[in-house]
Amino acid sequence: MEYHKTDLHYRLLKNIALNVELLYNDKDTEISEYDIQAVISVFLKKNFLNTEFSINREIFGKFDCAISQKNYKKPVILYEIKTFSKPKEKLNIESAYKKIEKDIIKLKIGINKYNHSRAYLIIVCKKRDIENVTFIENFNFVNEHINNSKKWITRQIDNMDIKIRPSRKVLIERVCVYSWEIK
Repeated sequence: MEYHKTDLHYRLLKNIALNVELLYNDKDTEISEYDIQAVISVFLKKNFLNTEFSINREIFGKFDCAISQKNYKKPVILYEIKTFSKPKEKLNIESAYKKIEKDIIKLKIGINKYNHSRAYLIIVCKKRDIENVTFIENFNFVNEHINNSKKWITRQIDNMDIKIRPSRKVLIERVCVYSWEIK
């Protein structure tokens, strides 16, 4: 599956951003990670209809979303999602870094367990928050993405060398959706 070489990943991120923006337009500000999982799942199911792939939520080690070949017990794409879209959620606080770091470690463990799978971290946040965020050194990969870098960065997290590369981003009205590939 040449998922990463198509525009499907970009269209997925754009779909997330547009759906969150529509919810904001409807005065719905309590958008949870579960809501974003549903948006991703519905989008991917429509795009993989009548193919050999299935879309899964909260399996393969409780990954937020995964794409797998039907009849196989191995994912080919793993997703972890972090949302900072509720009024009280802030991207630039220490607890946010810990949540992001935990998901990065989980993705690294997943790709080690499921050889030849790809892993993506997706962050959904309010545009005003990302514009004013200050990241600690271990999270400068976020700043790299904001500055349009596409290079792999190796980070030591929890005694593991983890490679992180900005994948895609979508910025619209009040919403930012960022994606990183994890190796």
